[in-house]
Amino acid sequence: MGLVELFDRLAADHAKAATVDVDLVLKAACANVEGITPKQLGWLLSPEELEDVATGELAGEKLSRCAEDFADRIRSGQIKVLNFPRKFVADSTTVPGGP
Repeated sequence: MGLVELFDRLAADHAKAATVDVDLVLKAACANVEGITPKQLGWLLSPEELEDVATGELAGEKLSRCAEDFADRIRSGQIKVLNFPRKFVADSTTVPGGP
């Protein structure tokens, strides 16, 4: 393995290990989106998507579009926002709205 390949491999490993503040990224994604909170967006994302947020692979405009889509579905009634903690939510089409 040459130096260039080694450097690329180390850079890729470092990028995978680097994580971002997920709460800040979710807050930024919801900043200009009415009808959804960062916490609700986090609840609606799959574990894999949250991992992508943590590594920076899912962010910016793409994550904002996800927030807009979920907000539209909340407004249309396709997703119901409940007001109690997530651990009590059994229906996958619902998301808690409480603190």
